[in-house]
Order: sequence, then C-alpha cells, then structure tokens
Amino acid sequence: MIDLLIRIGRAIFFVVGGGALIMSISGLASGSSITDPVFPAGLALGVLTLGAAAFTLAAPRWKALIVWLGVAAVLIGIGRFAVLVFGDPAIGPDVYPVFLVPAAVLLLAAAGVIVGRVGAGPFGR
Repeated sequence: MIDLLIRIGRAIFFVVGGGALIMSISGLASGSSITDPVFPAGLALGVLTLGAAAFTLAAPRWKALIVWLGVAAVLIGIGRFAVLVFGDPAIGPDVYPVFLVPAAVLLLAAAGVIVGRVGAGPFGR
C-alpha cells in the first residue's frame, strides 16, 4: 500500500512539474515578458517538482535536497493559492471546492513523495 502511495505521489509530481514547465515556457514563447514573476516561479516549480519525482528514492545527498525543495515548492504554492482564495472577500464558498480538491490531491502526492524520501533516507547517503 505504501508503494502505491509513493508511485501515485511521484506520478502526480511528474504531471504537475511537466505542466508547470510547459505553461511557463509556452507563456514566454507567446510573447510574455521574462521579467513577469510567473515565468521564473513556473520554471522553478516545474524543475523542482520533476526533480522531486525523479529522485524520490535516490541515494545521493544532492538528490535528496532536490526532493525536499520540490516538496517545499508544492507546499508553498498550495499555501499561496490558499491565501488568494480564502483571503479575498469577493470569492465565495462556491469556489472553495475548485481549490480544495486539487489541493487535497497535491497534499496526497506530497505525502507519497515524503514517505518515499524518508524510506530511502531523508538526507541521502
């Protein structure tokens, strides 16, 4: 059961990381400014999340660091969107499920990656 959680977490991280990279690169290709803060944030989220998915069970310390940075990037992203959703009085309770369902899926994925990383040695070998 734990192996399934790890596999699902890694798969979701691969999808999120790939999606973030594709969206940020395609945004730049369509004429967006490189100074737009969304571009470097999308690149960072994409690279770190893909790295976390790829290196969840890897032994070297630098790969363990990438996994923890990827998990942190996902959790910071969820927190940032939570502030936007719940902090804006113009957004009503009818919109909450649109945020809460993907956030729950990402938290489950982060839990799977964390379990895998801890099982492989939290700080590498």
